[in-house]
Amino acid sequence: MSTRTPRTPKSKSRREGTPFVPPRQGINGFEDAFKEYSMMFVGGFVAFAVGKIQGPKYLPEVAVLPITCLLGGVAAYSLLALYLLNSGVAPPDNDPHNYVEGGKKKPALVFLGDSITHQKLSGEFCKMVAKAKPELSIVNCGQNSIGTDTIVVERVDWVVACEPKFVSVMIGTNDIKGIYKPEWAEGTISNFHIKEGEITFSTFRRNMTSIVANLVKYTDAKIAVHTLPPMGEDLECEANTFIYKANSIIKEVVARVGSARITLIDTFANLEKYLLETTTKEYREKGLKVDNFGDAKASVAIKRLLGFGYDACGKPFGLTVMCDALHLNDTGAKIVADAVVAWMGEE
Repeated sequence: MSTRTPRTPKSKSRREGTPFVPPRQGINGFEDAFKEYSMMFVGGFVAFAVGKIQGPKYLPEVAVLPITCLLGGVAAYSLLALYLLNSGVAPPDNDPHNYVEGGKKKPALVFLGDSITHQKLSGEFCKMVAKAKPELSIVNCGQNSIGTDTIVVERVDWVVACEPKFVSVMIGTNDIKGIYKPEWAEGTISNFHIKEGEITFSTFRRNMTSIVANLVKYTDAKIAVHTLPPMGEDLECEANTFIYKANSIIKEVVARVGSARITLIDTFANLEKYLLETTTKEYREKGLKVDNFGDAKASVAIKRLLGFGYDACGKPFGLTVMCDALHLNDTGAKIVADAVVAWMGEE
């Protein structure tokens, strides 16, 4: 394994030099995204059609096959493939490019993260915070499929260019699901050109340290660092043992960097508390496992296309705060949004 030195953002002298404008999101990787989401939809269609999804107890409620038949063969494939493709590559609302090009008219809260932050197929906590904090410009620096390496290589620079007042960081789910199942890491590694060709807890720790330390060094922002949400709502499943380890690393990094401007928001604990208060252990154990989230994502896309909310997407799978065992539903998103608003209210 290489011992690559964490990259230092180019932004140290930007306040004195030519302003940096982050590139517009969603242009690169179109072909890769098309392949990924097309294959995901085909796999989901086949899995649902033959009833192979784990846990047949909730399959009748999902009703994916009748909906798919209603949309009709080729038309359904084309429409849903394009919808998923757009979800994968379309820039989020008010990305860093738009904020900087628009003249930074209001102080910024930048949300930095992956698809949970991108919010094209996940509950929209960024919009919830925007409604609660109209005096701020909410900048979404999330992108589907990225991990901590991409944040280090490019996204810290984008955040610095926004000169934010607040930064909220929730990143690492793709790293950890790739450690849990190495085959899941292949798309992230190839699509985002991770040089080392691997994702480990060691690289995760190093990247998180670089991200947090550089945000402290190159911005004047107050920074919230989130622990990761669970992978599936069975809190004792094997996948979540990986999340527990990742979250201990995140807490360790926050403590080691040790800035008074950093606050840890324990998102996992907040979601866990809600689950323990509203569901039973047996119910959580019967819910959809993260191992099947790819098939579930096809169902979420269909239902979103038909106007369903994220809570309705997750309910047939026995999920309470998630829509597909990886991404948040509206209930989970509100828990995150409330914690972010409370954090800013303390400042």
